[in-house]
Amino acid sequence: MAPGLCALAGAWFVLRAAEPPPAPPPATSNAPAAASVSIRPFDWRDVLRPEYADYLARLRAAGCPEHHVRHIVVSDVVNYFDAARLELALEADFEWWKPGAGPKVARGWSAADIEAREAQRQQLLQRYLGEEAARTVRLVPLSLAQDASLTGRVLGSMPLDRFAAAAEICQRSRQRMLDYRTACFNQGQASDPVEETRLRDQTRQELSHLLTPEEMDEFLVRNSHNAETLRQNLRGFDATPAEFLKIFRALDPILHAMQRDYGHESALSARQRETLERQCRQAVQAVLPPERFQAWLQTTDPLYKRAQADGALWGLRGEAVARLFAFYREKAAEKERLARDNTLSPEQRTQALQAVAREEQNFLASLAEGQRSNRQP
Repeated sequence: MAPGLCALAGAWFVLRAAEPPPAPPPATSNAPAAASVSIRPFDWRDVLRPEYADYLARLRAAGCPEHHVRHIVVSDVVNYFDAARLELALEADFEWWKPGAGPKVARGWSAADIEAREAQRQQLLQRYLGEEAARTVRLVPLSLAQDASLTGRVLGSMPLDRFAAAAEICQRSRQRMLDYRTACFNQGQASDPVEETRLRDQTRQELSHLLTPEEMDEFLVRNSHNAETLRQNLRGFDATPAEFLKIFRALDPILHAMQRDYGHESALSARQRETLERQCRQAVQAVLPPERFQAWLQTTDPLYKRAQADGALWGLRGEAVARLFAFYREKAAEKERLARDNTLSPEQRTQALQAVAREEQNFLASLAEGQRSNRQP
C-alpha cells in the first residue's frame, strides 16, 4: 500500500459508541430518522483500550508499512503522556495575580509516580511494537520533565523536549542562587543584590533562547522576582489577571534595568529614586483606566501600606482602611509642618509629634470600635 493510502486506510478504523442493527425500511414517509452514531478515528486517547491493538492489526493487514505503524504508535503514546503532563501543570497552577499566591503541589509528581509512568510508557511501546523495536525508540525521560515553575496551559503544553530543557534551566538557576547565598553565608557576608540580579538575568537569557515570547511571558509572570514583589505590593488593589499582566509588563523592564545596575532601590540616590518612581507611575498610567490608576497609586503609597498593616492588626476592612489612609495622609502633612517649624524647641516638637501619634492611635481605635458596632445585630 502506498504511504498516502496508509493514513487513508487508518481513517476507516473508528471507535463506535453504538453499533445499531440494520434499519428496516420505513413503514411511512413520516417515520423518525435513524438514531445517529457517534464515531471518531482512533488516536492517542485510545492507547490503553484493548481495541487499539486490533486497530493496529487492521492497519498492518491493510498493507500499511511497519515504519508508518511505528510512527503512529510513538506519536500516540507521546501525546497520551503529554496530555497527562498538561493535566499536572494545570493542577499545580496558581492565581499568579493575587498576593501570597504560589505554585501548588500537584499530585502525581513524586519520584514513584514518575517512575510508574515511565514504566507504563515503555510497556505500551513494547505491547504495540514488540520488545526489540521498542528498545530502538529514543524518547526524553519523563523524569527530566518535572518542575513546579512550569505551570499553566501555555507552559504545560510545550513539547516534552522543550519542557524538559526548560525544567533543567530552572533547576540550574535555583542551584546557582543557593550556591551563591550559601557561599556568602559561610563567609559571613550579605549577598549582593546586583549579583543576585545577574544570576536571575542569566536564567532569563537562557530561557529566552528556548521559549516563545508567549511562553516567556507566562513564565515571568508566575516565577520572576519582580512578579512576586508586585503581588505583595498590590495587596488591597484586587487586580484582575488582565490588570496584573498589564502592570507587570509595564514595570518589569524598568525595574529589571535598575536592578542590573544598582541591585535594589535602596542603593539609589533621592533624585534617582524620584526618577524611578516617576517612570513607574507613567508606565502604569499608560496601561490602566484613570480610576484604576488612582486606586493603584493609593495601593503603592507608603501611607496606604501602613494603613493596611495597622488595619489588619485591628481587624479593619474596606472603607475603614480607606478612612484610616486619608487620616494618615492628613497627619503626615501636619508632621511635615511641625518638622519645618523653627519656632518650636526640640522638646516642643517632640511633644507635638507625640500628640499627633496619640490622635492616630485614638482614630484607629474609634474605627475598630465602629466596625465592631456595625457587625452587632
